[in-house]
Amino acid sequence: MPKSTKYAKKQKVIHPRSRKAQKMGKTVIHREKVNDVHNQTVLKHSVLRDKLLWVKDHIAEDNKISYSRQDLCDIVESYLKRFDEELEQIGIIKGIASRKNNQHASRAAAINLTISKEQSEYESGGLELPDLCNGRNLKLFLAWEGELRYLQRIKLRRVKKVSQTSVEARGTGEVEPLEEDGMEDGQNEMTNDVDRAEEDKEERVKDSVEDIDNDNTVVEVFDENHGEESEET
Repeated sequence: MPKSTKYAKKQKVIHPRSRKAQKMGKTVIHREKVNDVHNQTVLKHSVLRDKLLWVKDHIAEDNKISYSRQDLCDIVESYLKRFDEELEQIGIIKGIASRKNNQHASRAAAINLTISKEQSEYESGGLELPDLCNGRNLKLFLAWEGELRYLQRIKLRRVKKVSQTSVEARGTGEVEPLEEDGMEDGQNEMTNDVDRAEEDKEERVKDSVEDIDNDNTVVEVFDENHGEESEET
């Protein structure tokens, strides 16, 4: 027979202002914060994965061992133009007279906001891309298949827009040779410094030798005087 529920223990009602209620409320808030952080992290990694997959598809046929900084800037410029075709199609649809409703306005606004944000990052702090200048990292990146669990193994770097004036000033990256006059002046100054150092060293050695000779002379005089006194006694 089933046990009687007549004497079953009733659940105690928790007062909304009690310590236990406050503790339960803190636990719920903490769980919600953890879930929010997790969802934001997953969203951030998903956006980064989409970007890296675009870069991988873009450089799949290059067959390069490594890339230069200018190559990375060219990749970013192409990446910022990835929505041009879609925006053009939206503009064509919007220009049709029979389409009075602007059904793609939200999509166009989202694209423009994304491009504006990425352009600002590219011109200020730099836009994150895989480090394609490192041959080992490039090989690992090309072997990656888009798994989120392997995303942290790919080394990233920030690519910042380089102005045309700085590119022209830098040229090919080679160090400009010094002028012959400047090199001769530098060599002459270095030779003079070495000569002065040698002269100072010789003077110090002469002074030390003279001090030693003076000390020996004093000792000899003292020994002679001491010998004469001993003979008199």
